[in-house]
Amino acid sequence: MKILFLCPHFEPDTAPTGIIATQLVQQLTARGHEVQVVTSLPWYRKHKIEPAWRRKLITTQDCITRVYPFPSSKRFIFLRAFGQACFALLTLFAATTSRRKPGCGPECVPVCVPECVIAMS
Repeated sequence: MKILFLCPHFEPDTAPTGIIATQLVQQLTARGHEVQVVTSLPWYRKHKIEPAWRRKLITTQDCITRVYPFPSSKRFIFLRAFGQACFALLTLFAATTSRRKPGCGPECVPVCVPECVIAMS
């Protein structure tokens, strides 16, 4: 099965959702599924983009596409909401412009990013 997996965190990000998402993708791949991941650049540890990933809006390596997460402080709720909306839109853009051949879209799209579900609606 061709699977497009959307999640906010993925290894090397240390967020619990990143650990679970990574394990799910590894298990799906081990069972023979073709999995493409769209996730954020690593930022969870210090709520900043990790130094090796800075100055990148979208980057693709193998079957993982990483997009800028627009991190912000939890104290500024409107700025955080705006950042999450921008992340959702950028994730959807990256997912729809993936390197797949025309007519070979995913058969399944698990989403671990609530903002993307809202943006898709």
